[in-house]
This record gives sequence, C-alpha cells and structure tokens, in this order.
Amino acid sequence: MAVGRISGPLLQNNLTRNGIDLTFADTNPNSPLLKLDVTNNKVMVAGTTSTADLHIHGTINGVVLGITSSFDTGDLDFSGNTISALTGPINLTAPEAIVLSGLGTDNITIDDNTIFAPNTNSNIDLLPNGTGTVEVFNGLEVFGNLHSNSNITANGNITIGNDNNDNLVLNAEITNDLIPDQNNTFDIGSDNKKWDSINVETIEASNVFAQGVRVGTTRFHVPQGNIFYVAKGGNDSAIGDNMYDPLLTVKQALARADGSTQGPVTIYIYPGEYEEIFPLEIPTNVTVAGLDMRNTIIKPTSATNTNNCFLVNGETTVQNITIKDFYSPGHAFSFASNTTVTTRSPYIKNVTVITKGSVVSASDPRGFDQGDAGKGALVDGANVTSTSEEASMLFHSVTFITPGVDALTMTNGVRVEWLNSFTYFANRGLYATNGSTGHLSSDGSTTIFGAELRAIGSANVYGNFGAVGDGSGVLMYLIQHNMAYIGTGKNVTNDSSLVIQSQEINKTNSANIYFQTVDHRGNFRVGDQFLVNQDTGETTITITEGQVDSLNGLNVTTNNSTTIINGEEIIVGELLLKENTISSTAGRIDLNSASGQINLLDNTNVTGNVSMTGNFTIGGSAIGFGNEPGDTINFNTPFSQNLVPDVSGLFTLGSSTNTWSKAFLSEIQADDIQIKDNFITTTESNSDLELRANGAGRIRFDGSILDIDDQLEVTGVTNFQNNVSGTGTLTHVGNTLQIGDRSTTASVTATQNLRSGGDLVLVGNVLDPGFFYDKTYTLTANGITYTYGPTGGPGTPTDSYEGNHYSGIAALNVPGLVYGVAPPQPGGGPVPVQIIYTPQAPGDQLILANTNGWVHVGLTAGTYPVTAGGSADFKDILIDENFITTKAGNQDLDLRAHNTSITTTLGPTFSVNSQEANPRGITFNNFGTKMFIVGTSGDDVNEYTLSVGFDLTSTVTFIDSFSVTQCPNPTSVKFNTNGRKMFVTGVGNSNVHEYALTSGFDVSTASFTQTLVTNTRDDDNFGLDFSNDGTKMYITGNQNDKIYEYNLSTAFDISTATFNQDLNVNSIDDEPFGIEFSPDGHRLFIVGTKGNGVDEYRLQTAFNIATATHIGFVHTGGNPSGIHISPDGTKMFIVGNSTDIVKEYSLSVPYSIATAGTGLVLFEDDVNITNNLQVANITANNIVTNQNFSSQAYATNDILIENNFITTTNSNSNLELRGTGTGHVNFENIGVIDETITTRHGDSSLPNLVLTTDANFIISSTGSIQLPKGTTAERTATAGSLRFNSEVNAFEGYATDNLFLGGIFSADGQTSVTADETANNILFTVNGAIGALDSTKIVGEINGDGLNIHRLDVDDIYFDSSTIRTSVSNSDLELRRDGTGKALFDDIKIKTNTILNDSNGKASFAGTSGISGTGGPTGLGSWYKFTGGTGIVVPNGTDSNRGSLGQTAEIRWNTQQSILEVYDGSQWISAAGDTAGVDEAFMTQEAQLFALVLG
Repeated sequence: MAVGRISGPLLQNNLTRNGIDLTFADTNPNSPLLKLDVTNNKVMVAGTTSTADLHIHGTINGVVLGITSSFDTGDLDFSGNTISALTGPINLTAPEAIVLSGLGTDNITIDDNTIFAPNTNSNIDLLPNGTGTVEVFNGLEVFGNLHSNSNITANGNITIGNDNNDNLVLNAEITNDLIPDQNNTFDIGSDNKKWDSINVETIEASNVFAQGVRVGTTRFHVPQGNIFYVAKGGNDSAIGDNMYDPLLTVKQALARADGSTQGPVTIYIYPGEYEEIFPLEIPTNVTVAGLDMRNTIIKPTSATNTNNCFLVNGETTVQNITIKDFYSPGHAFSFASNTTVTTRSPYIKNVTVITKGSVVSASDPRGFDQGDAGKGALVDGANVTSTSEEASMLFHSVTFITPGVDALTMTNGVRVEWLNSFTYFANRGLYATNGSTGHLSSDGSTTIFGAELRAIGSANVYGNFGAVGDGSGVLMYLIQHNMAYIGTGKNVTNDSSLVIQSQEINKTNSANIYFQTVDHRGNFRVGDQFLVNQDTGETTITITEGQVDSLNGLNVTTNNSTTIINGEEIIVGELLLKENTISSTAGRIDLNSASGQINLLDNTNVTGNVSMTGNFTIGGSAIGFGNEPGDTINFNTPFSQNLVPDVSGLFTLGSSTNTWSKAFLSEIQADDIQIKDNFITTTESNSDLELRANGAGRIRFDGSILDIDDQLEVTGVTNFQNNVSGTGTLTHVGNTLQIGDRSTTASVTATQNLRSGGDLVLVGNVLDPGFFYDKTYTLTANGITYTYGPTGGPGTPTDSYEGNHYSGIAALNVPGLVYGVAPPQPGGGPVPVQIIYTPQAPGDQLILANTNGWVHVGLTAGTYPVTAGGSADFKDILIDENFITTKAGNQDLDLRAHNTSITTTLGPTFSVNSQEANPRGITFNNFGTKMFIVGTSGDDVNEYTLSVGFDLTSTVTFIDSFSVTQCPNPTSVKFNTNGRKMFVTGVGNSNVHEYALTSGFDVSTASFTQTLVTNTRDDDNFGLDFSNDGTKMYITGNQNDKIYEYNLSTAFDISTATFNQDLNVNSIDDEPFGIEFSPDGHRLFIVGTKGNGVDEYRLQTAFNIATATHIGFVHTGGNPSGIHISPDGTKMFIVGNSTDIVKEYSLSVPYSIATAGTGLVLFEDDVNITNNLQVANITANNIVTNQNFSSQAYATNDILIENNFITTTNSNSNLELRGTGTGHVNFENIGVIDETITTRHGDSSLPNLVLTTDANFIISSTGSIQLPKGTTAERTATAGSLRFNSEVNAFEGYATDNLFLGGIFSADGQTSVTADETANNILFTVNGAIGALDSTKIVGEINGDGLNIHRLDVDDIYFDSSTIRTSVSNSDLELRRDGTGKALFDDIKIKTNTILNDSNGKASFAGTSGISGTGGPTGLGSWYKFTGGTGIVVPNGTDSNRGSLGQTAEIRWNTQQSILEVYDGSQWISAAGDTAGVDEAFMTQEAQLFALVLG
C-alpha cells in the first residue's frame, strides 16, 4: 500500500526478472502461494520445489490446461493422448463419477458396455485385492469360458452355454446342496445323454434311469441270475431282471423268459392282485413262483375270463399263487399245444384255484347250480408230442374250489400224480376218460388212451361225485384218500343224510379204481369188498361165489381166534378138516362131550399112539409092551418115584446097537465126574479135570466159543474153529491153530507154534520161555513170510533186544497187524504185549515163530454161548433143532439173562487247561504211555507221557505240542498202528489232514503230507476213527448228525478214500462229537453234548455202520466231545470243553457201557411168537404182533409207559412226543405240529383251543408270546380277546368294542397318538395310519426337543413347515401383543410400531435368494422393499455413537457431519460419495492466482 499502484509499463519491466526469482507468499511465508524460478524456468504453486516446468503442490480443482506437447503432474505424465505414471499406479477418483467414452490398457479394453481383450487369444482376469471378491450386482452373461481361481457366488439365475455343444467342466468339489426351484420338474441327464456314474449317499427322485446303481456293496443293476420280477408297482417297459425294477404283468415276464437258451428261468411275483390277459403260456424250463400263495392272486381281464389260465410246457413249475374269477370252459391248468416233456413233468405246487358260477345268490353263494364256474385242470395227452417221455403232470398241495364243474380231468393217455391235494364242490372231483385221440408213444408203436392217476393223502369234499373213471384205459390208485360229504352238492351243513356213498367211486366201461378211503364218518374202505364201520366196529367183507373160487383163503378173526376157509380145507384154531380127515395142526385133539360120553359107532382103528389122561394100571409079574422091536413106549406123564435097578452095576440103559437118543437129566454122577447145569466138575478133591480124546481123536468144540474162567492146559495140537476167550492162564504145550478170533486178558504160555486165521488180540502177558535175543524170527501173514533178526549180532543179546523183535515187528508194516510192546528187563519174565491181527482175505493166517518155534501171541477175553451138535436136554428145558421147549406141563418158558451187573465207574481226572482250554479230542499210543489232546483254543496237538499206561493216577507229564496250521479248530486226532501217521480233523475247514512222523507217536517229528476234502458232506467235522486194518475211516458230522464211512483201498492212506455210506444218529443225540470202535468192530461208541454222555451201538457186521443198533448210554457231563477206550476195553477216557479235564472211567465188562443191572435176553433176528408172551422189560427195534399186546409197564431206552403215565427215564430230560415223517401228535381235537398247538388243522368246524385253570395262568419264558394277528376285517367280537392288528400295526383288545393298545386310537385306527419306541417320540397321526406309519400322515410329534407339529390350524391361521399363513384369501396375517406385551422372536421384539432387539446384539434381517419381502420377482438375490409415500428412518447420532465395531454395509445418519454414512468394512464413508469443499474466500483467491499464472 505504501508503494501504491504500479503502472503497467513499470510492472512489465519489473516482471522481467533478469535472473531473480519471484515469490508470492500467503499468510505463511514458508509456504509461498506461487514461486517463479527464473533461473530454471520453472513455476511452483503452493510449494518451493519443482521436478517439472509446472509443479503444483496439492490439488487442482476446476482447471483446464492447454498443453502443446506433454507435462507431468505428480506421478503422472501427460503426453499426447497418453497419461503415464512416473511411479506406481494411476488412480482416478471423483466425488461422483468418472465418465469415459472408452478405456483401454495393454490387455484390456472397455468400450461402451463391453470389456474385451485386444490381444489375440489372451484372457481377461478379474483379480480382487486380498480377501476381496469380484461381485456382479446384476445379471451376468458369459459367451465364452469363465475361469476363477477363487469362489464364484451368484444370487440370481445362472445360464451356462447357449447350445448343446457347450461343455461345463467342474474340476472343483461342490460343497453345498444342488436343489431345483421346482419339485419333480427338472431331470439330471436325458434318455440319450446319461451320466456315467453318480456316487451319492441318498437318492430321492420320482424316476432314476441308470445303467448301474450300487448302494454299499449291493449292485442293483446286476441281474440276480435268470430271474424276472413282477410287482404291482412295476412297469412292462422295464427290463424286469431286478427286484427294484420289476415288470407289471406276468404276461410280459413270460414273453421275456426263454428257458431254452437262458437255462432255467424263474419268474417271481410279488404279492398283489394281477389282472392278466389269459391264456398265459409258460415256456419250457420256466418256473412261475408267487411269494405269498394267499396274497399273490392271478385273475383274467373281462375279455379273456373264459380262456384257460396257464398253458404249461415240459419242465415248467407253477407254485405259491391263487387263481380266481374265470369261467368255463376255461381251466386253471392245461398243456400248451404240442407240449414236449423231456426231463420232468409240469409241476403244480401250493396253488389255490377259486372260481364261482356267473350267477350267485344267498342260497347258492358259489354259483354251483349255474354250472359255468372255471375248472381246475385238463390233462390231455393229445396236446403232448410223441417225442415226450410221458404225457404227465404232477400236482402237490393244490386246492381246486370249482363249484358245479369238474376239478381235475384226465384223458388221452396221460399220467397224473395227485399229492396232498383237495377238491371242493366239484361236479366230479377226479374224472378220467379214455378219450378219442390218444397219445402216441415215444417209439411211435402204440397210441395210449385213458389215464393213470396216483392220488396220495388227498381229499374230495362236497360236490356230486368223488372219483369217476370211464373206459378200459383208466387206472386210478387212491391211497389214504378222504371222501367227505360226496353227493351233497353245494350243501355245507355236513348233514350225513344227504351223502350218496355210491357216488364216491364210480366206474364205467371197465375202468379200474383201486382205493383206500375214509369217509366223513371215519368209515374205512378198501375197494368195494371191505368196510370197517367206525361207529359200530363192524367189519364187512363182500364176496361173491365166483370170487370164493379164486381166493387162496379167507381168514376170519374174532376175539383173537382165527378161522381159515379155502377150497380144500377149513382150519378152526388148531383143528384141520380136510376131505374125510380131522387132524390137529399143533398139539393133540381133544374130544369132549357135554354128557361125558363119546360113542364110536363103528370099528375104530388106531394106527398111531393112544394117550390117556386118566389112570392106567397094569398088573402081573411080567409086563411087556409092543409086539415087535419097532414098537415104542412113551411116558408123557412125569414119574413120581425113582427108577432104580435092583442090582448095582449090573444093568445098562440101551445097548451097543440100540442106544438112547437123548437123556434128559438134571445131574449126571459118574465115578469122579459130576455134570450139573452147564458145569462138568471132578468130585475128587484138588484133582484136575481132564478131557481126553480116544486114540487119534480130538477134543472138539465145534461152532462154539470157548470161555475159560480157570486154568487150562492143553497137551497136543489144538484147533480153534471159533472165538476163544479166557480170564485164566492158558498154557499151550502143543501146536495151536486158531481159525476164529481170539483174545485174552490173562497170561498165555505157548511152547509150540500158535497160529491165527481170524482177529488175534493179546492184551495180557506172554510167557516167553524159549525167546532168544540172538535168533532170527519169521512171521507169516496173508501168505507172505517176513524175516527179522538180531541187529547187534551174536553175543550182544541185551543190546539188540528191542530192535531184534518188538520194534522189528512194528517196522514190518504187515497189513492187518497191529503190534505193540513195552520191553521187559533183561533176563526174561512176562512180556506185556498187544497184538491185533485182522485177515485181509479168506483163509489168511498169522504164524509168528523163532528158530526154536517159540511164539509171542495171545487170546482175547469174552463170553460166548456154547452150541452142541444134535439136541440138548437140561432138566425142564429141551433144545432141539431151532426150538427151545419147556418140558414141564402147562408151565411157562422163562427166558432170563444172567445178572452181569454192568457198571461204568468214574475214576481219576487230569486237567489239560494249561495247554488246551477247550479240549475236543483225545487218543493214546498202543500201551497208554502217551496221551494226545487236541482242542480249538491252541490249534495244536499236545503230547503227554504216563508213567503207567492208561492210568491217570500215575505221573502225567506234558512233553511237547505240534501246531496243525492246516486244520484250524482241531477236534479229533488218531494214529495208525505204528504211530508213523497222524490224522487230524476239525471244524475249521472240516477236512482230514495227514501227517508223517519219523518216530512213532512223537509229534515233534511230524510233518504235513496231504489233505482229504470231506466238507462237501458235512461242514462240521468232530470225530475221527479208523478200523484196525486202516481200510475204513469214520467221521462224525455235527452239521447233519451223521457218521460217514469211507473205504480206503490202501490202509491208512486217505488219498485212496472213497465215500461208502452214512448213519444218521439224530434220534439218539443231535450233537454227536467223538467216535470210537472196539477192535473187533462190533461195538461203536459216540459221545454227544445233547445227552451229555456216551451212546453205545452194537454192529451186527463188524465195522458196518448200516447194521448199528443203539443199546446203551452212560451220562458223563461236561459237554463230552472226545473219547478213547483202552485196547482191553476196561478203561474209557473222556474229554469235554466245559471242564477242561480228562476223565477216566472203569468198565466192569470190556467194551460195554450198557446200563448197570441185569443183562438182556437178545433176539438178533426176527422172533415169531405163536402163544402168549409175557415180558418184564422189552428193548427192541420193532415189535409186531397180530394179537393184543398187554403189559403192566412198557419201556424203551428213555421212555416208561405204566398205568396211565408216559414218563421219560432219562434224568432231567424232556419227554418228547413226535409224529413219524410228516405226521403230527394229536390229542383228540388238539394237534401238535412242530412248535404249534392247534385244534383246527384247517377245519373251521372244530372248536377253539381253550386253556383253563382255577389259579393264575403263568407263562415263564425269557422270550416272548406271539398273539393272533390279522386284518381289521378278521376281528372277532369276543369279550376279553387280545390280538395284533396287522393293518394298523398295533395290539388291540375287545371288551364291548375294539380298543387299541399302546396309544390313543380312533375306532378304525386311522387317527392316533402313539409312542415311537425307537426314537422315544410321541406321534400324532390323523386320517391315515393304516400300515406302516407314513411321515406324510404323521401330523406331529413330541420328542426331547419339544413339540414338533407338521401342520397346525387355529381359526384362520395355520402353521405348516416353516411358514405361518392365514387361510383367508387376500387377508393380512396379524401378530398382536396382549396389553403391554411384545411380540418376541428370539432376540427380536415387536412392540406397538417398533421392532427392537432383546439383547445387546444387533438386529438382523436375513433374506433368502429370490424371496421378496413383498412378493417381488424371484431370482434377483436377497432384497427388501419398503413401500409408502413418506420415508424410512435410519439410526442417527454423532461420531461417538457409531460403536466400537461396525458391520459391513451398516448405514446411519451422522448428525455431527450431517451426512448419510455407510461402513465399508474398514471405515465409515459417505453414502453419497466425497463431500469435501472450500469456502468462498479460498475459491476467490485460487481463481485470482490461476488468472495470474495462466492468463
């Protein structure tokens, strides 16, 4: 101001600075507003430094720059049409918007609404920063590929591809549900473009079309063989070979089934009622099977209801179906045209045919009188080709209900099997006729007419006729057939007066019907001639005169007396009238007169004997009988005094030429010999009893078994033709030849050769006085001589003792010879040995000798009967030929067994638990000095030693074990005779495994050699044994309860085994385990856990199990599974898995455990008893008698029948009553069938089964009781009844009305409140609870989470799923509070016109994609619309009211800054963009400055 104004020229001069800078300062001198750098030709605005010609520090607003070439500002360079960043990026910001006509980079161009890449084949990448996202706020349409390395989220519609050639590739995993927006509208895949594989947890769809579907390991697309399925929900366009994709009709299934090429084909029909187009032809080799006979129903269409139902070909089967509602002339079954039967006939099984006439009424509910009901079966041979083996058909368990028409018709050369089948209301139940066409035989030589029928166990009920045959070619066999109310037609009152018995069997034109029938009264008929009336007991035989001539005889029996009449003679009792002779067939003829006098009116010539029962006295000093030497005198009355000669030693009985044939004496006393009973005794004290032959004769016991109870010394050659047994010392001084079996338990001394041609068993001591260690020995067996001798040479007897003889014999491996010995001390003495020899062929012998002839063999103990030649008379008993007769007049013949008192006594035990916790099998070596145990816990063979053979009281020591890995869970072990082979079987694989032992009975030397597969017969092997010669092997099978016998062509070589036969022991013990044979093969012992003991069998033929008979049992307990018996039969060893111990038993009789006490009178073969038989106790397989059989008590092995009681004698065991075969146990009107007690047997006329008691009725069981079940229609209105309703799946009872149990039910069960025992919920069901509970019908439930109601209606409001709606059209849904209350939704409250949160949290309004708060358009993401003409109030406050944490997209009015602000996730920003501004003074100053600078 001091200078004043400067004139223009002065200012112009002054502005020419001549190298001096000019600065215009504002209020801050250190921050000039404008600086002109004259030296460097630079201009600086709001700053003192410059990096360009014009450098503006700060921001330029509203300035237009005109630049001719380029300029830089900040980090930007403007050159031509290019803006470049000197450093860093270029940022374009604007308070409102930056508007460009186009924008391009090196690789991106934005033109109008298009973003594209200008470079060929380059991508466009949208890359957000950090965790940011690329968001498109409106529709996105992509015509090329879309690729993202991160997530893509779309809230609206998505369209991928514009034609079917575009591809969608998803390389990532989908982590959420794929849900269509409309139900049952869209498909995945199409008919011609299918997905290859879909792997999902659950598929819910109306239709799933796939080549393959697999759930878990189940492949639903894989056909289950040659099988087709038909179901009510099926579709005939389906393949039908899978149960999940069935066909709809049987017709379609039959069209697809081809048994000729596909092999046997089965069509399964699920339960349901099928309306089919008749007829249904079944191709060859096809089976049609319903899955429920009563509920699988086949009926015709109305257009085909008079056609045949099934047309069968050869090798076809129909079973388990019901056929109904068709009419005549149709049949349920008939041959197809030109049927060929090759391997088997058509088979109809478990089929019911139910038809009725076309007109029914209350009096004729089945249309019987109409006569046009559908028929049962037509078996017509004219429809079968001549190449067939037979024109035949088989029916089993079928029921034909064919009112007023024929049930089964047979004609033209057919054969029919009719088994357990029934007809009801038929005109003719079984009708056979010759026919006119016939059936040509397979060789073309014969045309066969008529029919052959075999009916077994069947019935004809009601109707007109039973069995009708017409023509000579008709042959019927009716076996056990029931004719019930034949002739009554449609009447079902069971009125016997309406029955026409003559119509049961009707034969015309030479037809043959052989029948055995029972009618409705139980009357029994055999043919036309024999009738038993069950009411009167009268038996009627109808015989014509001509028939008598052709009879061999007629037997008439009354009160146990039989009269026989034939053309030649009459036999009344024992009296025979023939021609002019009266004779007796047995005994004498007694002539008795009522007057006591018999007159012979003519000369009587007696040529035979005269017997008188009165007194007969002869006087005189000389009495002679007979007139010539040939006459005889018989004294049939017993002598009442002694017969004594008057001079001792003078008279003889008989002479050298005339000897007495027989002498019947109770005792013979001859000098020093007494013969009494069955004993021959010397009466001289302490003297020997000597039996001497005359001259070169021999003492013979022909055909007998010699039983020696005391010492026997034989001098000379002794030949034994049969078995020999003894308990004393047997000394042989001479040679001995043994042909039969021999055994002994005593010592044996032999000084000459002892030979055997039968089984030779020695278990006692052999006195061997002539044995030398240094000698060479020979053994001859089966015609082959074996030589063995010293190994140490002469002079070394003790060194070669064992190898010289005992081991030497064992090493020979002689077929049929088992030899074992425990070496004695050197110096001689008794040698304990065991020899068992079995001949290999007839005539084989065993000869064992050394060079001096000394032998080492013995005999087997036993007791056998003695048989003498001719007859034997013992006091009152006469044995003559094959008769045993008592001589005492009118006395009984009493057969008694000797009181042997057989006992089986438990002795010591030994625990094997340390080595085997579950022992199953046991065996020993030959001398009992080694014991072997197998079991299922260790899978090995355990070896023990015993200091004393077969004695568990001696020292028992565990030695070693051998693992049998080839046989897991072993249950039995056996060795061959020399212990060099071991055999093991078990339940692991149920085969037999063979092992070789280099040292006999030493398992440490065992090695596996081979396996025999046996599990094809039984998959549960337990026991194993061999015959002594090793040519037979036996296995116990627990699966089928059988003993399996194998033949071995080479002894003890299982590779040569072939199966021979088996024995079923189920009736004795259905849990058989261990098995053991006696050495002679006549005794078999089986242990079983069902009876918990040992069963003994007798074999009539050695080692032939087909001849086995059960004879005894002994209880052992402990779940016995293994058994071994010592060679002498006096020790039995048992192991069981429940006690883990070995039990030793002593047997009082070798190889016999039959119950203790008296012995038995045994009849090995059939016994014919013609007189009375009284038996105290009976043990028999079968008892057959034509007379009455009476006994005070009758007992079998385990059953006692005495008085009116039937009792089991087996301690603590059940009494079981079983029927034979398919029979049942019946008690009057009560029958027992398997586990069922019934009164009806299919007959509804029988009474109910009533269980009554005066006390409580208690059912004690840990299981459950099964009540009657049925549909609602099958209810009975009986007070107190309780049943299970199968429709509602609930229990119900009846008082005065039906009441359901287990919940609250409506009367029909449709509406209920029940408890779900699985989920522990209470279920509310309304109108639809029939069958299984349906989730669509359960309207609510109460569970642990509260009350869950699928839909709840309250006045005009209903709650359904997650929706609350008003049911009044176009009305509002109002939520109103009561009083000052609030509407509370979790933390949200509605009060008056205010919505607020109930906690310190934030109130959130979450939307769902495509759902509008006011019903706006779908597919536009989540949005909310507020309508009205005023406005919406948002939260407001100062900066301090914002809160510590903002939420992204949070909006409010800032009263401090007077702006609407939004939180962008990191800071609050203006909702309207940048609002920064300047005041008027600053703007004026800036304008003046630019005017100065830029002009």
